Amino acid sequence: MREPQIPVDTLEMKEPILAFALEPTGSNFAIIHGEPPIRVSASFYKINDKGAAITKLKTLERREVNHIFWSPTGQFVVLAGMKGPMNGTLEFIDTGDIAMSNVVEHGGMTDVEWDPTGRYVTTAISYWSQKMDTGFIVWSFQGNVLYRNPVQMEKFCQLLWRPRPPSPLSKDDLQTIKKEMKKYQMVFEQEDRSIRSKASKELLEKRTKLMKEHSEYRKRREDLMRDRKRIFLEGREQCTLTLHVYAYHAPKVCVFIVEENVNIGFALQKVLSGNACPMFSCAS
Repeated sequence: MREPQIPVDTLEMKEPILAFALEPTGSNFAIIHGEPPIRVSASFYKINDKGAAITKLKTLERREVNHIFWSPTGQFVVLAGMKGPMNGTLEFIDTGDIAMSNVVEHGGMTDVEWDPTGRYVTTAISYWSQKMDTGFIVWSFQGNVLYRNPVQMEKFCQLLWRPRPPSPLSKDDLQTIKKEMKKYQMVFEQEDRSIRSKASKELLEKRTKLMKEHSEYRKRREDLMRDRKRIFLEGREQCTLTLHVYAYHAPKVCVFIVEENVNIGFALQKVLSGNACPMFSCAS
């Protein structure tokens, strides 16, 4: 470090440094400093070119963190509180404008791992460190939960991402893609819109088909119910007519209580002619 042609710059910190990490692909670095567990801050700095002084970007005060995990592609960083009284805190930060994307918790976590693309983060509780609540959670780079193991994974020890193979593109090709990213972005967005439109059309056709089938089924059921109602009402009228005929035209038997001399022939003729009730008691 003291050899010629090697630039050296010194940054004085008046507080104990708990963690330090350089951005993998950029010129920024982060420091966690202070006296835990209360007076802890996270500061971000930029290393300038041509021997200029280091620039302080921002300090986040009163943080419950003690570890720094940069995304492999830079810009995004996770500040984590692991072990001790601050165990479980995760702060997802975009260093483009030093903005907090999300603050979440995974109590008891022992490991934090970025995937090689810089799009996902996993936090895990290893059986090697503690025996309870072992398992893992997959987060997006913005701090949203993508997967959480539903039950405790017995004797879960470690999770590692598969290394990403090197890109087949040359550095010049990568630079060209970065310069023309807006043009590619428009093409990709158009393709995405086409896919969404196709999916929406298929969904609309499926819903229309289901609605048509439901309407036809409902119409069949309504027609069936109308037919049953008509048959029921017709049967009821026929039953009423049959009972009416039976009541007034069936053979009748009368019990006559004779208290005085009556004209029996006249009474019998009256019953047979239908002008008397079958239960009519002839008396005078």
